[in-house]
Amino acid sequence: MHALHLVEMGMPQGQNWSLEELSTACGEEGRYAFLLSATPEPFVGGTGSPVAPVAVL
Repeated sequence: MHALHLVEMGMPQGQNWSLEELSTACGEEGRYAFLLSATPEPFVGGTGSPVAPVAVL
């Protein structure tokens, strides 16, 4: 599944993301939608890279 998601679809996996803080911040702001961007770090010549997730409320 990891190879299909990461290699074939280019989709990052977020099984280790902590979204509790994000949900608390959204609730405090009265917002229930956000943009989560998880682009890979710009390593040249690598076969994989950790992502740098950013949430925009």
